[in-house]
Amino acid sequence: MHRISVCLTDYLIVNRIIADDVREDHIYGFEVLLGKIINYTTLLFLAYINGNFVQTLLFMMTFFPLRARTGGYHCKKAFTCYLGTFVIYMVVTNVVTKLFIEHTGIMILTIFLSAVIIYFLAPINHPNLGLDKEEIKQCKSSARWLMWLIGICVLALWWLNIIPDKIVYIVAGVGVDAGLLITAKILRQEVKEE
Repeated sequence: MHRISVCLTDYLIVNRIIADDVREDHIYGFEVLLGKIINYTTLLFLAYINGNFVQTLLFMMTFFPLRARTGGYHCKKAFTCYLGTFVIYMVVTNVVTKLFIEHTGIMILTIFLSAVIIYFLAPINHPNLGLDKEEIKQCKSSARWLMWLIGICVLALWWLNIIPDKIVYIVAGVGVDAGLLITAKILRQEVKEE
């Protein structure tokens, strides 16, 4: 991915679309973009094969927007991130969702504890993010609002008994996000603003 990102960036510089002084920023941006495309495509492909495409979309529509606002653990290498995403998805699909379906109390406890964790810990300002004080404030506010919205949706869907087998994927997305926040805290990946 790094070579492709370098080639794309150099092409933009040669064609005077971007300046040379922002080269490293664009290389990093392309690496992140390519990583996301590969991760999302893999998850959707696995979902299609496993026959849980809608459920996976619900997981992704919960987890990725939360993750963008909360931060959390970041792998040092793109391949490790890819592998970690794959492993997390397989655990969610094959273990967590089945546990939630069989034990509703665990699902309720998970979303409650995850909401508390997100409320108090988010965002984690990872060195690659480099958020300033205003951005941290905005991320904190939007993460809290998004968590409220997700919580209300889950309660409404559960109360109306609509798509109960799919709610577990929404709750799993929230739980994974909270787990990555705790992991980042434990590993001290956070940059504290002075």
